This record gives sequence, structure tokens and C-alpha cells, in this order.
Amino acid sequence: MNYFIVPRVLDPLSPLGKTKEAKQVNMHINTIEFQLGEHIRFLREDGKDITPRAVKNSFLGLEEEKRTILQIFEEHNENIKKLIDIDFSADTYQKYEACRRHLADYIKKKYKQDDVDLSRITHEFIIYFETFLKT
Repeated sequence: MNYFIVPRVLDPLSPLGKTKEAKQVNMHINTIEFQLGEHIRFLREDGKDITPRAVKNSFLGLEEEKRTILQIFEEHNENIKKLIDIDFSADTYQKYEACRRHLADYIKKKYKQDDVDLSRITHEFIIYFETFLKT
């Protein structure tokens, strides 16, 4: 439902109008406010960060591109593989692959998941991964 309100009919001291049209607009605004609150609740229940963009995308039904740490690591390693004998050696590529495997093992052991959303990578995640590698 699209509304256009003529500014001259607005009363700056009273945001609630008395006309039928004003009541419809206010009801529509209240409905949207309720729906936004529901989307914020859904995001919170899913453990997602509550940002204006996340709320807007949820409200509009848009999917945010989810990037994961292993997905990015694999892209990185594919780029390294293309540069073997140009900028990197095959041994360097193998070390990156071993590191990716260790990271995958760590995620499975610590988080009981196959991968972790990039937005979930924190300082704590890195510190525990370092400890995992050393033990």
C-alpha cells in the first residue's frame, strides 16, 4: 500500500490525524512497526547480528550473501594454486591446504558444524584455533 501525504495537511503538533486517510496511514505505520519488530526477533533467534541492513533485508525478503570461513579459505587456496611456479611453490600451496584441513577439523570439533559464517569469526575464535593447532 503506497501513501502520499500532502505536507500542508499535517499538524506538526499532533502526529495522529483524525481523517479516514490519516487513520489508514497510522494503521499501516503500526503494522510495519510490528513487522519490523518480528523480523528483529527472528534475527535474534537465529543468532544473527541486528543491523539496519539485516533488518531491511529480512523485512523485504532478501537473502544476504553468507560467506563462510572455509569458503573463503578455499577461494584463497584456489588462487594460490593458480600462482604455483609464478609467485608460490607447490609446497606453500600444500601448507595452505593443510591449514584449511586443520581449520575444518577445529570447526567440527569445537562447533559441531561443517563451517562457520564469517561474521562469527571473533578474536576468541582465533585464539582457540591457535591453541588447537599447538596441542
